[in-house]
Amino acid sequence: MIKIGDRQFIKYIIVGIWNTVFGYMIYALLTWFLDSHYNFRYSYMFSFIVSNFISISQAFVAHKFLVFKTKGNFWKEYKKGWIVYGSTALMSFIALPFFVELFGYIFPEPYKWLDKYIGGISVTGLAAIGSFFGHKKITFNTF
Repeated sequence: MIKIGDRQFIKYIIVGIWNTVFGYMIYALLTWFLDSHYNFRYSYMFSFIVSNFISISQAFVAHKFLVFKTKGNFWKEYKKGWIVYGSTALMSFIALPFFVELFGYIFPEPYKWLDKYIGGISVTGLAAIGSFFGHKKITFNTF
């Protein structure tokens, strides 16, 4: 059970904010680049995949050394981290087109270009919440 003053959870939130900002910046910049230079219709899907490969590794290192502070087992924990992040990324990847279409439908014409960006931040936020429990119970659990 998580308590309000749980230092580990507070650290997780702080590191999670950084991880979210970092991963989203990669996603948004790559989406913008592909849209502006290549007019790539599904740029947001490609950008999501690439940004996840980069940000998952960065997030794992931050969680290992700053939040959970486990010793050793780097590659074993890294593989488990990919299972946790991979699971949330897969769910987010499946949900992303739904959110993009939803926001494309909701936004008035001059703002429809925001659909990929708001959709991306929506699934990123949901994945961040779910990944804490996966990391605590799977990735950095010392059984």
